[in-house]
Amino acid sequence: MKDLGLLPSGINQCLFISPTVICVVYVDDCLLFSRDANEIEKVVDGLGTKFDLGYEDTDVAGFLGIQLPKNENGTLELKQTGLIDRILATMGLDQANGKHTPAEFGGLAKDTDGHPCCEGWEYAFVVGKLMYLAANTRPDIAFAVHQCARFTHHPRATHEIALKRIGQYLLKTRDRGMVIAPESNLKLDCFCNADFVGLYGHEDDQDPVSVNSRSGYVCTLGEIPFLWGSKTQTEIALSTLESKYIACSTAMHELVPLRRLMDELSLSLSLNRDSATIVSTVWEDNNGALAIANKAPPFMTPRTKHIAIKYHWSRGKIRLGKIEVEKIDTAIQKADIFTKGLRQVEFESTRILVMGW
Repeated sequence: MKDLGLLPSGINQCLFISPTVICVVYVDDCLLFSRDANEIEKVVDGLGTKFDLGYEDTDVAGFLGIQLPKNENGTLELKQTGLIDRILATMGLDQANGKHTPAEFGGLAKDTDGHPCCEGWEYAFVVGKLMYLAANTRPDIAFAVHQCARFTHHPRATHEIALKRIGQYLLKTRDRGMVIAPESNLKLDCFCNADFVGLYGHEDDQDPVSVNSRSGYVCTLGEIPFLWGSKTQTEIALSTLESKYIACSTAMHELVPLRRLMDELSLSLSLNRDSATIVSTVWEDNNGALAIANKAPPFMTPRTKHIAIKYHWSRGKIRLGKIEVEKIDTAIQKADIFTKGLRQVEFESTRILVMGW
């Protein structure tokens, strides 16, 4: 790659960039992008002198099992229908009744004394397939999959039921994926949220995990989600404010390197970025977390000093002027779908913000 003028990104070593070509490498599969098809041919020819290559010179129709068909309205839609079919077949859900949401309202507990697994399929095998699906094209199942993945080492029958619930939801939405219809303004933003002590009342209240909160975030480019996460917080927050601020800091840890990556790609693609697109916005719906992030001069109190590291790190990035934290209404908070099991109405209204349907 270096001999052909493509240098590895400083952020992602599997991304190679030249002034005219971008190459994404996944093990032994490559995707090449350029404004000029002749530049791609030069790279392919150069690689062909060292490797026995197989390649497609048409528009990308699929990659690693991910399809990118065009809808009648001109939008694209990332889909993994084949993988969904294999998941459904593994769990024997081909004829099962569909569900409107991938998770029950509430939390999924350890259920240590519950009935053992009784299904004929391997729990970890199904979780692995679902995690690949959730990470690529179906962020709408990310929360449900992550809470099931917590029990891969010792699943019980209740966890199998939760996995089947995801499968039943996929059965109902089998032909859907993430709609790609970017805004012309390619602004890199982030939405973050948290569910404060969401497992309390579900887990054993003598178990510390019962008071862990969950962070959820989604980064968007031109309003299109491209990186998201649903994670249990490693530290115990003492209030909703703290859980929200921890989630905000976690999201910014993802946003900062993405901004550097965006700078690299903008140079290669000759993207004209005005002052509005250079600044990223972190969208937060909690007034207390907003106050901590934006108050000038910065302040710490006895109630918040134990999160000082996250506080000072985030504040330092905000003071540079390239990231701002703004208020967003909870009803349009895209990250809400990554923090908890939502009722159908709330789930579907948030899903349309994230998935486009």
